[in-house]
Amino acid sequence: MIYYIISFALIIALLIYFKVIDIRISFSKSKDRFLVNVVDDSFLSTLKAFISAEDYEYIIGKVIFFTTWNSHCKGSIEGIPALHQIQMKYHDNDKVVFIAYCSDLTPIAIPLFLEARKLNMNYRFLTTAGEGLRSSLRTLLSRNPDLGPIDPTIDSFNMSFIIDVDEKVLYYKIGGLLKKDLPFIFSILDEI
Repeated sequence: MIYYIISFALIIALLIYFKVIDIRISFSKSKDRFLVNVVDDSFLSTLKAFISAEDYEYIIGKVIFFTTWNSHCKGSIEGIPALHQIQMKYHDNDKVVFIAYCSDLTPIAIPLFLEARKLNMNYRFLTTAGEGLRSSLRTLLSRNPDLGPIDPTIDSFNMSFIIDVDEKVLYYKIGGLLKKDLPFIFSILDEI
């Protein structure tokens, strides 16, 4: 009988403990979600809070070709040659910068991953925290509502953007880039 009482008391104590943790987690998530959903600021000033000062100085005042990808996405990997081709064509244009964010690899692991697959991608990789990137991308897309709805898991998608100095999105694609996308991208970047 005592065994049942102790077991029951232990179960009750664990439930109360988990309930307390849930409250803390909910509060923490709620606080983060509130910060992430703030979209009345600019993309760059939001992003600035989550990237290094050196990365910020690199992109400020430039047209940004920005891509997000992950190592488990077939479309992401298949799009890397097109991304490299774009960067190689415009690498001498000092008005355009090429940045990338990989959602599942560390900055140290990215070059090893690319080298193992014999892929070239000479983009500057941001080490942005996921929530900061989500907040920045939501801000960017909210300022460009014609691009479609804002997804809550936005940084997990393979996406490419061309963002002008006024934070207007000149190009936006969800999914890996294909060779057929290049003429349109080139036409945009040729005007810069």
